[in-house]
This record gives sequence, structure tokens and C-alpha cells, in this order.
Amino acid sequence: MKPQILVSFARRSSQREDLAETIQLSWNLRDSNIAQKYFRALKIAASTDYIYRRERFYNFPNCIYTEARIVERLNKMIEVINNHKPGLIPEQATCGMNQDRMNHLHTYFEKYRGAIKKPHEVYKNAPWEVKEAFDEFNLMIHRYEDAGYSGRNAVQDSAKFYLTFGMSSRLIHYLTFGLRSKVIRYPLAKEDFAHFSFEQNFGSWIINYCEVGKPLHDVWRDGDLEIGHEAVLPLQYYSADAMITLGHNITQEQSDHKKNEFYNWWDQNQGRLSELGFAKDNPRNSIGHLVVADIDLDQPLLRGKSQAEIVELMSQYQWISKVEGRE
Repeated sequence: MKPQILVSFARRSSQREDLAETIQLSWNLRDSNIAQKYFRALKIAASTDYIYRRERFYNFPNCIYTEARIVERLNKMIEVINNHKPGLIPEQATCGMNQDRMNHLHTYFEKYRGAIKKPHEVYKNAPWEVKEAFDEFNLMIHRYEDAGYSGRNAVQDSAKFYLTFGMSSRLIHYLTFGLRSKVIRYPLAKEDFAHFSFEQNFGSWIINYCEVGKPLHDVWRDGDLEIGHEAVLPLQYYSADAMITLGHNITQEQSDHKKNEFYNWWDQNQGRLSELGFAKDNPRNSIGHLVVADIDLDQPLLRGKSQAEIVELMSQYQWISKVEGRE
């Protein structure tokens, strides 16, 4: 039997976890070396750390995060930050913001949060609640983007983008252990970069981005012209943090098409990318994702269910109760 990742999902009642109503789903680990290394990191984190922000379900049916609620949370976080350092973020979020606006707001997080290993003095010396506000400010920006509220992307229309690559919707769950500043990160080995790809399946378990900034393909996707040079960071590390996607499969052909679009953008921005020190086709550019496990569609709870039925099931349990690795 292959090693498996087991996740217990709980139903939420009045914003609290209801342990009386839980389901457990499993993911089969892939055979790659990076999958095996990730699995060990997951087991360590699951036994020594806590799950941070257990409700990070994006775009599922019954999701409580409407556009208005996200904007409200963004402005609340801005208020907390500005109460600590007046005028640090001199603007407000509004409904109807486009992708350029989201890119601009994200620069405040990049600037005042700083790198994982070298946080900005503002973040480093801030009290816990202000650090939390910075982190949630960032998460709400990405929640807004992933929900498609940012409308027309500077590169292409986002709805067309996901339809082109076989995803009828962008349903994601993020799994994060502990505070980002305390997460154990491990350097990727040279051979791990060969596993980066845009290919993914319904229920793919993907190593999450564990940097402060954006990888190159996100800079392209967002048409981000404001991001600072120091914040363009291809993934060079892995941690136990993960992203679970629930969209249609992205085939090799669709993945290759996406890469072609990306490299057309690269050719148009060759000068800037060279100044940043990036060379085209360098595997360490980390283009795509690292998939390390696949949802077990033959497990009793999911057997015979359509993808839509699985999404509906998971939408009723939008709270992570427990994660563990089983060999």
C-alpha cells in the first residue's frame, strides 16, 4: 500500500469546529523523491506544529467570503496596521478592484513584511496582532484574486484563462502549519526541479509557495508591473504547507500551451528578466507546481461520485481538523 496523507475535515457551526461531524479523506503519495521528502516534512509538522488558518477554502459553494466580506477584512487589516504605524498603507480597498489594483496593494505587504529570513523592521518589531494583520492582508488579497473578483487580468481574461486550461472554476484549499516565520523550510535538490509542471489533476496535492513575493509564472499571470525586484522569487524551498486544487485535469498538451504563452511573455520582457538574473529555460526558475500526491477517488466516501458531488461534499466541511501521514 502506498503512503497516504489523511485529512479530517469538520463541519463548522457558529464559526466553531464541530468534532461530532467530520469526514476523513485520503491522498496517495507519488513515487518521486520530492514526494517522499515532502511526506517526511509533513509528518514532522503534523506531529510538532499546529494548523494555521484552518478555514482557507477558496471559491467552494457556501463560502462565506463574498467580495464585500473580503474588502471589509482588507480594510480592517489596514486599520490595525495604520493604528500601529499611522499612514503605512494610505488607501482603502473597495469592491470592483481590478488586478492592477491588487498588484499595487500587494506591494505594501512585500515592502513591510520583508523576506522570510530577513523581515522588515516594521514587521519584525510589531506586536503579534499587527503581524497577524499583515499576514491576513496578504491572504485576503490572494483570496480576492483567486475568486476572480479582480476581473480582467493584464495578461488575459481570467475566466477564459481557466477555461482554456481545463478548469471550470478555481477551487482551492490551502494547508499551512504554524506561523510562516517559524515554518521549517528545506532546500530543493537539483533533481527536484525536473518535477515542476503545469499539469495537475482533480484533487492534486501541491507543495505550496513558501516565500514572501511571487514566482515568475505568477508575475506573468497577474501582469504585475509593480512588484519589486527582490520580491520576484522562484520557489527554492519546500515545507509541509500545501495547496489542494479541485478543478478539471490539466493535460500535458494544455500544460505545454501554457508554457508557450509564458515564454512568449518572457521574450517580450527579456531585458527586465535578464537584469533580475533569470535565464530562460533554467530549471531553477521553478515554472509550474510540484504535485506530490493525488486524491484517492476509490476510497469509500468518494467512490462513484462525480467531481461536482465531491466538491459539494467538501463544501459542507470547510475546516481542517487534523492532518497525518500513514505508511
